[in-house]
Amino acid sequence: MLGYVLAAAALIVLGLYHILPRWLADSAAGVVVIAGVVSFVRTIRQVNQITGAMGTAALIGRQATVRTPLSPRGFVVIRGERWAAELESGSAAAGEQVEIVGAEGFRLKVRKPAVDEPRAPNDEAQ
Repeated sequence: MLGYVLAAAALIVLGLYHILPRWLADSAAGVVVIAGVVSFVRTIRQVNQITGAMGTAALIGRQATVRTPLSPRGFVVIRGERWAAELESGSAAAGEQVEIVGAEGFRLKVRKPAVDEPRAPNDEAQ
């Protein structure tokens, strides 16, 4: 952004000292300012698309592997990371797959997927 501002200022100075015709310097400076604004807006849009969901919100709906027995609390592994987890009901043995349904702080809320539900790929290897 600073580069666009400096370029516009340089063009205005060139017009003030009659190195370029004033109308040309002012027009070129206007074009540079508009290009800077367009570039800035595009950058902001790209950043917004990249960040998306972050933290525990990005994990909701994914599958995790039970690391230590959940009865109801224990640990799961997702994306190679170990997370504290709490099972909604029942218990789950190490190695079973669970679905992340929420979070409370840094503790994930998980449930066993129903038998008839299609399973998402395991995220442990990512």
